[in-house]
Order: sequence, then structure tokens, then C-alpha cells
Amino acid sequence: MTRPIRLRGAQAWALTFGFGHLWVADAIHESLLEFDPLTGTLQRKLRLDLHPTTVVIGAGSIWVADYDQGLLERIDPRSGASIPIRGVGNGPTAIAVDDRAVWVANSLDSTVSKVDPQSDAVVRTIPVGIHPVALAIDSGSVYVANESPSTVSRIDARSGLPTGPIQVGGGLTTLIAAGGRVWVGTRSLATHRGRTLVLLHTRPLSLDPARQTDLPPLQSNGLTYDTLLTYAHTGGPQALHLIPDLALTVPNPTNQGTTYTFRLRTGIRYSDGRLVRASDFRRAIERLFRVQSGWSGSYNNIVGASACTRKRCNLVRGIVTDDRAGTITFDLHAPDPGFRSSMTSMATAPVPPGTPFHALDKTAIPGTGPYIVASANKHEIRYVRNPHFSEWSPAAQPDGNPDAIVMRYGLTQAQEAREVEAGKADWTADGIPAALQPEVITRFPARLHRLPVAETDFFRLNTTQAPFDDIRVRQALNLAIDRSAMVRMYGPAVSFPTCQVLPPSFLGYRRYCPYTRHPRADGQWTAPDLARARRLVAASGTRGERITVWGDKAANPLGTSVVRYTVHLLRRLGYRARARIVRPSVWERHPQVFRKMQLISAGWANGSTFEFVNDVLACAAPNNTHFFCDHRLDKAFHEANTLQAKDPRAAGIQWARIDRELVDQAAWVPLVNIRWVDFVSHRVRNYEADPTLGLIADQVWLR
Repeated sequence: MTRPIRLRGAQAWALTFGFGHLWVADAIHESLLEFDPLTGTLQRKLRLDLHPTTVVIGAGSIWVADYDQGLLERIDPRSGASIPIRGVGNGPTAIAVDDRAVWVANSLDSTVSKVDPQSDAVVRTIPVGIHPVALAIDSGSVYVANESPSTVSRIDARSGLPTGPIQVGGGLTTLIAAGGRVWVGTRSLATHRGRTLVLLHTRPLSLDPARQTDLPPLQSNGLTYDTLLTYAHTGGPQALHLIPDLALTVPNPTNQGTTYTFRLRTGIRYSDGRLVRASDFRRAIERLFRVQSGWSGSYNNIVGASACTRKRCNLVRGIVTDDRAGTITFDLHAPDPGFRSSMTSMATAPVPPGTPFHALDKTAIPGTGPYIVASANKHEIRYVRNPHFSEWSPAAQPDGNPDAIVMRYGLTQAQEAREVEAGKADWTADGIPAALQPEVITRFPARLHRLPVAETDFFRLNTTQAPFDDIRVRQALNLAIDRSAMVRMYGPAVSFPTCQVLPPSFLGYRRYCPYTRHPRADGQWTAPDLARARRLVAASGTRGERITVWGDKAANPLGTSVVRYTVHLLRRLGYRARARIVRPSVWERHPQVFRKMQLISAGWANGSTFEFVNDVLACAAPNNTHFFCDHRLDKAFHEANTLQAKDPRAAGIQWARIDRELVDQAAWVPLVNIRWVDFVSHRVRNYEADPTLGLIADQVWLR
């Protein structure tokens, strides 16, 4: 008999057992939860000074690591007091403890640190294979699983000396050592290749990696392109681990944090047979600025980027490439702890010589991924195998399982769900509409997969246009909106209410809402404060003004039902409001329309706190469309980002203050955070998903 333990809003990132209790690392609230294993009741919640990604017990303590920040802490199980361990490497991904030492595998440095538990100091750093992912100890030896290449290293625990690696097939995931034997866990070596995977999306995708923003790369251009760095191509917590892709390693910055040098893998070819060269990466980023890509704002810190225009962009000073040596060196104006994660964006995928410096929405650029675009039209994209692809890293870019992947367009959200239900398609990018959620959840529970997606859906307010140039009007709408009604429109299975910018699990998230009370015991929020909202509108003197609420016809319910509800609400507040629900092509053909909009529905998800805030709320951010600007907050964004590399706890406090101020200024009208539910067909096997980006399409098996 099994007994589920309910975490009540926490996100279990790692767990261990010891001292008679179950310990769960909660990534959302950066804490360690202690449970009674017999009753499942929560005994204690210990606040941590890091974002926990790995936890083990040994040497009388609890040891917790933070992969992103390269931190290790020792926790006293009685008092909860913590001791930071200085000097472990970058990307600690596994911990093992024996009688004399604590061993930490540093994935990004390709090393193992030996920590003396008596002095709480790193006493030795040992080079191992590339990207170590697991550790095990037995009979005086420490065994290390290296993901690329697939090898196991052995370290003599007493001397700290490594021996030659043992080659193992498959992508390594875990290790167990006992009785003089070592057992290695790998991703399945069985062949499940073949058949055609059918995916659905309401509207066509751009084939241009500089312009595709609709879907994550795992279901779109990640099938055909690669970047210097990526996140592990696997499900579970490891999917948030930054690893090398077209680069050989994940570099550390030099020159006081302003220089990054990448070394390119050799022998990688584009789908047309040409070799990938270092200079192709500079061309790709120059092209971002030339085509006015929405992604270009993430690269403004590169030396020379400020001079880039649609007609000309020369980044030869900021991106120094050597085709013979295979190196790409980025020089930045200022330190940027988020720069490495920005190099995972498909917008930075290399492009070969001769690639035009204009948008190629309907023409595929040669890529390096396991698939190529065989055909594309307004109804579908068809991906087939890339004849020049050879798997160089099963962690970064594994070979695909389906022989072909088809992305089809044009159905409504409800029609898509019915197609998946009937087995005519295998997955929908648009989720299950609220009206169908009870039926689908009841009838097909085994075909549903829940994901903790870090997305906030909201209304973007143009603070340069009346009436939203008045903070009282912005606050009034935040007060008047019924977030419980929003949840009913989305469906409670896939959403929960919010009135702040940052989503749960992000550094700096602290629940805060001055516009309504926190949820009641039944999960519903208290009623909105219409009376106070009307008083603010009256004080602003804007009653009776015209407001147009814009929505995306293909984004249901955010761009349709939510927009109509808000129009009705604005009329109740005394405004002459109307809805404009259009297709995205209207904005693509007439980008000047954005500047005149007053209110538009939007959704936003990104990889880190800095990217989430800076890419859409900074004054010069392309995704901001000049709706909101506070230069003081812009400075605070960068200060918090810089602080994050030195003191993550202090940075978390700073990010919480920034989030609070954005809420107080009513920069947005946040509505819900998404709790994504993937619905798949009966044909789908080996469902794997990134915790934040969803289905890993090319790893599906089809029966």
C-alpha cells in the first residue's frame, strides 16, 4: 500500500531519508521540509540560503547543493542551522558521503570536490569526465558517472587519485555501488524509432529561429537547431541543468566577469553538409539585430551591439571568432551572471554563410539538429530525419525517436483536444479548454501529465497612454479584477490566481498581493474590491474615457473570454470600453499599432528571474513595447543580477523588493500562474517533459 504525501504548494526537487524522517527540498520556497514517513505530516520547514537541487544525509548532517549558484551548505538536523562550504565548483549536481569526506560532482567544471567534514573546507578538486551527473561510494572508491562521453571514473577515496574511465553505452543518469559492484543507470538503449508524431497548434510557426516565439524549442525549432549551451534534454530536475551543446564546455567568465570564451566541438555539420564554424555564431547574433528580433534585447550588453540597426550590425569587437581554433569570445560592457543562460536561446543558433539578413518565416535555414524541415505551408510543418546528424551528446541533443514529426495548424483549442482524444493527433500545444477539463480528467487520467510551468498571464498596461498613465487607474483595475473568475475561465486544473509579476519557484518569489486577500482554505480568493476601485477611478477624473482591450484570437481564454470579461468590468467602473480580438498577423503587419494600445492580454515565461523581469519590463526591452519604464528599476534589475553571482540569498531579497514595487506601481494586471497539463494520445509512450517547457517531442515512442 502506498500513501501519498501532499506538499501543498511546494515543489519537490530532491529528497532523502535519514534521522528517522523524510526530507524534501522545496524549490519554490527555498526550504527543506521534514516529514514523518509514517503519517506523512509536515514536522518542520527549514529556510535555506540557496535554491536546493540536490540533498543527501551523511556525517551527522544534511548536505544541500544549489546547481545554478555553485553552492553547498551543511544543515544541522536538530537546530536547522546552516554552514556554507566555500570553494565547491560550478554546477554541483550530485553529493555522496563516506566516513571521511563529502564528495561533490561539479557538472559544469567536470570535476569532483572533496570536502573535509571536520573543517568544512574543500581539500581537493579532482578532474573527471565531461559533465559528471552521479556519484556512488563503495570499498574505498568513489565512482563518477560522466554524461559526455558516457563513462564511469573511479577515484581512490583515500588518495583522491582518479583512474582511467570505463566506457559505458547510453546516456548515464544514476549510479549505485555495493558489494564491490557498480550498477549504472542509463536512458533506454532499446530502439524505439519509427512512425510519425502528430502535434497540434492553433496558428503557424515561423521557421526563422530569430523570430519563432510561439512554442518552446523542445516542440519546435529545437528539433532542427542547436546552440552553444543548452539545458539537459531530459525530464525531471536535471532538465534545469545548464550543459554544453555545440560548445565543448560551459565556460567561466574572465576579465572581471565580462569575457566568455567558448570552444566549439569539431566535425559538426549543417543539414546541407557544410561544417559549422565559429564565425557562424557572430553572424547569427548580428542577424538578430538586423531582422529586429524580439530576442535581441538579451544581447545588448555585447560590445558594439548598441550601434546595431536594421541596415547594419558589426559585432567584430564584441564577438571575436577564430575558425581555425574553433573559439568564440564574447566581450560584454558589464558583468552579466545570466549571460550563459542567454546562450541557450535558439535565436543564437549558428547560421551558415549566405543566410539573408531578413526574416525567413517560411524558409528553413540549414541547422544541426536531428531533424530537417521537409515541407512547410499554412497548414503544417513536416520534420524528417537530418541525414548529416550524428549524436555528439545524448544529454544535449539526443537522436530523435519518431521518423517524422508533423506540426498541424488551424483547429480550435476544443477541436485539438478532441483530435488527441480520438488518436488522430498525439499532443496539443494549447492545452485543454476549461469546458472539457472535467471530462478529460475523469475519462483519461493516465494520458494526463502535470507540469510546474513558470508562466504568468496578465494584462499589459500602456503607462504612456491615458487613462493608464495614472497609477490610480492601474491600481483600480488590479483591485476590481476577479481572479477567481479567471481561474474558472482557464479551469482550476491548469491555473491558480496571482497578482504579482514573478511566478512561484523563481528566485525572489514571496507571495504578495495588496489588491486582494490570500486564498481561503477552499482555494478561492476573496471578492474583488469594486468600491475602492471606483473611488480611485473617481479621484483620477478619468471616468467616461474610451478604452480598447486587445486580445489574440488564437489565445483562448486569455485573448478572448478574459478580454470580454475585462471590457464588461471596465464598463462597470465607468469607462466606455470595447474589445478588439484579432489574429497575431495584424500586429506583425502593423507593428506601429502596439504603441497606441492601452491594454493587451499577454503571457510570459522565461528561464530566470532576471530574464523574466528584464526582457519584458526594462525600458528598452523589445518585449516591453514601451508600455512601462522606470529607469531606477532598470538599474535595480542589473544590480540584483550582479549580486546574484556573489550572494544569492541577498539577491533573492532584492528581487522580492523589485517584484513588490512592480506590483505596487501596477505595472501589470497579473491574473494567473499556469499549471500546465499535457494531454497525449493513447499511442504515446516514454513521455518525457522539461519541468518548465513541457513535452520533449523527439523522445516520444509511438506504438
